[in-house]
Amino acid sequence: MRPFEKFMLQAQGRDPDLEEKLQAEKFRNLDRYYHIVFGRGLRPNERRLVESIAAALNTTVDDEYVMQIFVAGRGLVASHKLAEEVSAAKEALVQANDQQAKLYAKQTARDSHLIWACVVLVFACVASNAWTAHNLRLVSDRVDVIGSATKR
Repeated sequence: MRPFEKFMLQAQGRDPDLEEKLQAEKFRNLDRYYHIVFGRGLRPNERRLVESIAAALNTTVDDEYVMQIFVAGRGLVASHKLAEEVSAAKEALVQANDQQAKLYAKQTARDSHLIWACVVLVFACVASNAWTAHNLRLVSDRVDVIGSATKR
C-alpha cells in the first residue's frame, strides 16, 4: 500500500494496517466489512443467515445486495433492541413518576394542615395582642382617673 493510500485511510479514521491485512488475506466483502466495523468475523449463525439470503436471491454470498440486506437486517435488530430498552426506561420513569405523585400528594396534604395550623396561630396571636392592648388601655384609663382624682 502506498503512503498516500495509508494517509487517506487514516484521514477517514480507518486503520491502514488492518486494511492491508484484510487485503492480503483476500477476505470476502462481508467478512472484510465485519472485520473493519466490528473487529470480528461473522459468527456461524450470521454466516448461515447470509448464505440463506444469497440462496433466496439465487446469487453468491459476495453479492452487494446480499450484504446490504444483511446489514439492514442487523440494523433492524439493533433498532428493535434499542426500542425495547427505550420502552423499559419509559416504564421505569412512569413508575417513578407515580411514586413521586403519591409522595407529593401526602406531602401536600400534610403541608395544607400545617398551613391552616399556622393561620389559626396567627389569628390567635393577633387576638391575644388585641386583648392585651385593650386591657392596657383600660388600666391606663383607670390610672388616669385615679391620678386625676387624687390631684384635686
